[in-house]
Amino acid sequence: MIYLMSDIHGQGGLFFDLLKQTGFCSRDRLIIVGDLIAKGKDSLSLLRFVMKHRNIQLLQGNHEARLLYACGVLETAPETRETIRLWMDGDGAELLRELRHIPLWEYGEILQFLLRCPLTKEFRAEGASYLCVHGAPRAGKGESLLTARYKILRENNRCPGKTAVVGHTPTFRYGEAYRGKIIRLPDKILLDCGAGHGGPLGCLRLEDGACFYAGRKEGLG
Repeated sequence: MIYLMSDIHGQGGLFFDLLKQTGFCSRDRLIIVGDLIAKGKDSLSLLRFVMKHRNIQLLQGNHEARLLYACGVLETAPETRETIRLWMDGDGAELLRELRHIPLWEYGEILQFLLRCPLTKEFRAEGASYLCVHGAPRAGKGESLLTARYKILRENNRCPGKTAVVGHTPTFRYGEAYRGKIIRLPDKILLDCGAGHGGPLGCLRLEDGACFYAGRKEGLG
């Protein structure tokens, strides 16, 4: 089975709850469409877990790119330097502190792992083609693949012939009816259910379209 998640943001409890719900095992594949880290307290432990599992693929999100720049691995800032400075003092501060206290060899391995994480992932499943990217495909002027967004749900998905699979933009930004939910449309799948904003974490099983949630409030439709 192929599972899709995004924007876990260091929420280890929610992540492992979903793995238990889905019965995720070595025969399955999990694609995390960026932003595994930052905000939550479990960023480092999640990185260690993902690095040990070959059947889990992490794509770079803007938070991974911020970390790489903050640690001197990227020469070009992925966002404005002011944005990254605020991140280093805020959402990324705990992870940066933890990284300073681990062995140098492990620190290097983590940065090399993140640097190797691709920006996009294309694959075919169930007779359909998919393009995974953290922000949105074919970013416009002044945007990157990590920070682009669909302004409206009806917008062209920017990758003809494929279904776009994205994170980055919490689904509640498209209206209260979508709060805490994965959005599935004929041409796009939006995975960010708002775990980085106190909301639930979602997971989609591609083969049958089943959606799983952790941290979702009772009564949410």
